[in-house]
Amino acid sequence: MKIIESLEIESEIEKINKNFRKYVEQVFSKIFLKKIDRVFKKKLIVQEMNMESQANNIVAITVGENIYLNMKLFKEYSTEKAMMYIIHELLHVLYNKKQFPEIRTVLKQLAEATMRRIPPDKINEFLTGKKQSIHSNPSLEYLSYCSNAAFKWSICPELKQIYKDILSESGLFDMDSSFWKKRF
Repeated sequence: MKIIESLEIESEIEKINKNFRKYVEQVFSKIFLKKIDRVFKKKLIVQEMNMESQANNIVAITVGENIYLNMKLFKEYSTEKAMMYIIHELLHVLYNKKQFPEIRTVLKQLAEATMRRIPPDKINEFLTGKKQSIHSNPSLEYLSYCSNAAFKWSICPELKQIYKDILSESGLFDMDSSFWKKRF
């Protein structure tokens, strides 16, 4: 195993490999990115998801530290859309690693703020911007879906500033980057 100095990704889709680091540097603060780089000693390997998941039109899933993609869909996506999903899954990977309790803290704060303000039957619509199921536990998705830029802020407009404050105060994210400005 080759030890890496900064977090890298390996995928059969070249636009993901080529753009991964650029997007990661927009998402995370320099200090938190240094921690990420110290923790990861090998590349994140992106694999093809199983046919059953593909048949259910699932775009991407994370199991532990493994990211699985519906390669057929990803090859059709623009670079920006593909990277949005990769960042979403990377946030799940960080959540799953014990070395990143601060990600779990932010997620807990976002979940508490959301559940106090939005009724349970509106959570999926808030997260996705559509009336659809997200196929997972919403309490694990508030941070990752925030990276998707699909929130339906109109369901609870005050949450937009609350989310922005939580992310800013955590010190984990580069809130001045174009990545986050598009989301807020």
